[in-house]
Amino acid sequence: MIEFFEQETLETCGASIARNILYNIYNIKEGEKNLVDIIKYYNPSRDIKRKGIGVNDIANLGRLFGLKTFSRKHGNINEIKTLIDDDMWPIIHRPLGFNEDYDGHYVLSYFYNHSIYVFDPYSEGGGIKTETYEEFNNKWNYPKDSKNPETWFMFFYKNNIKIPFKGKYL
Repeated sequence: MIEFFEQETLETCGASIARNILYNIYNIKEGEKNLVDIIKYYNPSRDIKRKGIGVNDIANLGRLFGLKTFSRKHGNINEIKTLIDDDMWPIIHRPLGFNEDYDGHYVLSYFYNHSIYVFDPYSEGGGIKTETYEEFNNKWNYPKDSKNPETWFMFFYKNNIKIPFKGKYL
């Protein structure tokens, strides 16, 4: 049974998403506060209060628990569906910062059918959401005002797998 956890502070959506994936996919039961403490330990210069949690911070968490991480800057829905089919939940970056200091927000996608299911860890207005593919794509484009917006995602994986699209191994 899937159990989701909301983020505990405004700036820790990345740790919350990692926690949800670690818990539900890999049966690693670490609390968000512990994950944030780990990030601070390995990256003491990271100003989480002002900058949030970065991609490399999330990748470092994965490594600590024996996982590999893959990142793709220009993804598409079919790639997201492929990952979900292979029991990997992609971490999606969206331009939904909650104040001027944040450049985005992390959510995860975990299921699809005629719609795509997203878990948003934000405690005020987040939760499980169902979006049409068009809604999902519109929310995914970052930055919104760019002629070539990014549709970035990353995911954890355990074993050597053949990844059917180009990206960056973190």
